[in-house]
Amino acid sequence: MTTLRPPTFVDVLVPVALDHTYSYRVPSELELKPGDIVAVPLGAREVIGVVWADDINIRPGLHNRMKDVELKLDYPPVKPELRKFVDWVAKKDPDFTATTAKAEEAGSSWLEGSGTWPNSSTP
Repeated sequence: MTTLRPPTFVDVLVPVALDHTYSYRVPSELELKPGDIVAVPLGAREVIGVVWADDINIRPGLHNRMKDVELKLDYPPVKPELRKFVDWVAKKDPDFTATTAKAEEAGSSWLEGSGTWPNSSTP
């Protein structure tokens, strides 16, 4: 008999001009930890983000309204030291978190071969 595990949730830093993360449900076939690079739905599009916190608590009644993480990308995770630095700078400058997420998105499109570094003619 297969035992179903209760749903788990993660906070994901996505490339938007807000100073907070978004929470997503983790599909049972995925194992995620902070620093993992993931694809998540955001409005009508899919974006690349970084798992910022795992095993978070969701307010009762919101479980069924949460969107799922779409995919864990096969890239090395963002190191804890870098995430800690981003959190530290974000406390000084709230716009920094969104700027960092946008840079991460540009970097991931370059890694996927679908783009170039911003303001650069070479990848």
